[in-house]
Amino acid sequence: MIALTSFLSAATLNQTLKRVVFSLPEGAEPIDASPVVAGDEPMAEGGAPENAEPGPDDAPPPPEDNPVASARRLSKSDLVDPFVRRSIFDSTKVGATADGVAGGEVGASELRYVLIATMVAEPELFSSALIAKDDRESRSQGYGVGDTLEGGEGKIVRIEAKKVWIDRGTGELEYIEMGAKGEAKPRPASEPEPAGESDGGITKEGDNKFIVERKLLEDAMANIDSLASKVRVVPHRGADGEVDGYRLSAIRRGSIFDKLGIKNGDIVHQVNGMGLTSPDQALSAFQSLQSESNFTFEVSRRNKRQTFEYEVR
Repeated sequence: MIALTSFLSAATLNQTLKRVVFSLPEGAEPIDASPVVAGDEPMAEGGAPENAEPGPDDAPPPPEDNPVASARRLSKSDLVDPFVRRSIFDSTKVGATADGVAGGEVGASELRYVLIATMVAEPELFSSALIAKDDRESRSQGYGVGDTLEGGEGKIVRIEAKKVWIDRGTGELEYIEMGAKGEAKPRPASEPEPAGESDGGITKEGDNKFIVERKLLEDAMANIDSLASKVRVVPHRGADGEVDGYRLSAIRRGSIFDKLGIKNGDIVHQVNGMGLTSPDQALSAFQSLQSESNFTFEVSRRNKRQTFEYEVR
């Protein structure tokens, strides 16, 4: 009985390891993870003896009872995400979410973490990731699906080959990616941006106050298609179920949205007091900025409403 139990455990381990994918940084050497089973008989692929006769218990379970087959089925995010990433102010995006998370997947997280390695397994529950804080003194830690990051800054909800998705309780998912290079590190939340600094035609004068060069604004508004390629915009529904603004994400660094102080996950409710409740209203509000000398954005960030003020010169 003990020998039979050991044999079945080894076979299960072998089959599981064959479905595991390791992702390591460039230059790292892979490790042979094939299990070694004690015994005199040579083992065939799958962990069974080469000369063993297949028995009734060897048949795979039907698809509906097979957890691995179920794990391979397309999730809601697999079907929805390719569509919700398209175009700006698209009314077809209203209410589109991924895996039950309001707002769906947003983009790169501003958390100061580095993804060192991942192990992707089936079922997904057995996947794991090696993550460290982005500082010299931090040590890497292992995390699995459902674990909370050190300091309680977010919960890991999905682990992919070179990417880990995090839920920070803001209504959308963010990710940290392995090997991301060349991007400026985000400024810590406790360290405000100094006033008076210019960023390519936009100068920050204080908390949520900016001076904008007119030419920069006119050039940006003159090409809506180019503007749309630098951000992902999804309608946001309020507590009453009606659209009350647009959630911005996947904001490109150096784009006008970035320079205006807008961050991934921000919800813009009003522009110059005009509510953004439909695609037509949103387009009209943003296009009207070309002729304004002052304008404001009413924004929700981490469930807190705030007003951004801009002076055009």
